[in-house]
Amino acid sequence: MKSKNEKDTIFYSLDISDIQEIADQDLERELTKAEIKKVIDLVPNFINWADAISYAFMELRLPTNEELIERKRKRKIKVNI
Repeated sequence: MKSKNEKDTIFYSLDISDIQEIADQDLERELTKAEIKKVIDLVPNFINWADAISYAFMELRLPTNEELIERKRKRKIKVNI
């Protein structure tokens, strides 16, 4: 069996129990199979993964490539002084 490529690693997922838990909180009942199917079809339209990932980058204050290059340049200048 081949090992999974690191780029293919799933780090976040939702399952039916997640949907049912929210239905219980919001609707105070379980959803039918037909309702679950409809929710599954719609949820991806409301999750903006690109914004969520970019927000995580900002929260972590990850440097841009340009900022990394500038840091390296500054370190070189300090070593040469």
